[in-house]
Amino acid sequence: MRFYILVHSSAGQADFNEIKLSSLADHKPALKGDYVIKLWVSRKSKISYGRYKDYELAKGYYLYFGSARGSGGLFSRVSRHLDKDAVVHWHIDKLKHFTVTEEVYIIPSEIKYECRMADYTGNLPGFVKIPDFGCSDCGCPSHLVHSPNNINLKQILKQFLKNNSSF
Repeated sequence: MRFYILVHSSAGQADFNEIKLSSLADHKPALKGDYVIKLWVSRKSKISYGRYKDYELAKGYYLYFGSARGSGGLFSRVSRHLDKDAVVHWHIDKLKHFTVTEEVYIIPSEIKYECRMADYTGNLPGFVKIPDFGCSDCGCPSHLVHSPNNINLKQILKQFLKNNSSF
């Protein structure tokens, strides 16, 4: 599993540097912002969430878009999502036991981008939004998208950030 954090070059370009997740733990105050988790599902699986019972997830890659604005910040939220023994609280927790986390991208920001990133990615060719997943607090169509093919998440996020001049 690899972790990346958004950095800005001197030329104002957005890029991502590889980090250790633990490096976020020492950040005081806690670093707040958004994150994207890239997951691999090796076979068809079923989950129940919200109003969906036995929703079938296809084999392939999934991207989950979230945010952490509470006192624990990004380190606490991402660590919790990766803890396979944590109590199921969020929709994403229901995926832990049959997925492999490949990458996590951390985007420190005062502005909440998770909804726009999920929508942008879900509208790209080859992606499908998983209905009503992970978005009960915002009203978006989804915060989980699927692609049967491997995803260059770094490139997708860099393009998204380029298109959003507030970065």
